[in-house]
Amino acid sequence: MNTSDILLEALNELNTELQESEISINLTIIGSMAIHLNGLNFTRMTEDIDYINYRPTPQFLEITKRIATKFNLPNDWINSRANEINPLPIELKKKLKTDTRYSNIILSYIDIETTIIMKVYAYYIRNLEKDLSDLKLLSPTQEQITKGIAYLELQIKYHHGENQLLKDQGEIQNFKEFLKNELK
Repeated sequence: MNTSDILLEALNELNTELQESEISINLTIIGSMAIHLNGLNFTRMTEDIDYINYRPTPQFLEITKRIATKFNLPNDWINSRANEINPLPIELKKKLKTDTRYSNIILSYIDIETTIIMKVYAYYIRNLEKDLSDLKLLSPTQEQITKGIAYLELQIKYHHGENQLLKDQGEIQNFKEFLKNELK
């Protein structure tokens, strides 16, 4: 059983515990688990489930910690660190998909194109092999790479201003060319 399957089993357990506690939550999944939920043949082991749009309560954190112990997962196997990504891609909400297998977890996840856009940004910022590996699996078109670069530029402008974006243009252009060649 791969990590994605274990994480889905942990989500089943989370749903059961939420049901017993008469709690419902709304999670929007992004990152590598979204690739798995989109049905791609995801061979890289994902480490966690990243979600946005939900502020964890102490009870939620207590439940997820118990589940982590049960499934031998890290305590942050499901986490809201992605809530720090701001602004999110403009079309994100319009393109969400829904997974209806859970009774007490309203589970949405981002589509492939939004995943590509966010992975381009993640790879530029983090320069982690796992992000490049995910992009290779996603097989983006040149148009999708361009959308990812536009999102990256939006992030730089939003967080650091127009002047920084202008300073970074050469590096961004080199990054775009690298992606175009690497992801053919």
